[in-house]
Amino acid sequence: MANAMAWGGILLALLTGTFLLFLQIRTYKRTGHKSLAVAAIAQAFGLACGALQVVPHILSQSVSTRWTLFYLANACLFVECVVGALGAVLIFRAFEQALQLAGDMSPGTLSSDHQVADR
Repeated sequence: MANAMAWGGILLALLTGTFLLFLQIRTYKRTGHKSLAVAAIAQAFGLACGALQVVPHILSQSVSTRWTLFYLANACLFVECVVGALGAVLIFRAFEQALQLAGDMSPGTLSSDHQVADR
């Protein structure tokens, strides 16, 4: 049962990551904002990391192949973290700029009545 739960968790994480990647790409196509492209690149590296970690458990490979996949997964994780943090900084900065353009609204005053368009 624990094994099935672990695989279910892995599948859920990969599906969620794929869904988030879809949203990032879709929103980037609509807005053209570079922060979303950066976030999508980070998400893709995260999915690659997850896939590289799962492959050795699905297919039986040599020990050297498993180590190679382990190192590749860790490289993808490193890139995901660095690029993802940069993407988050860009997204937050864009949100702050959008609030300023909307009339210097103070934090917490953005409601459904005050929609800020993506710039």
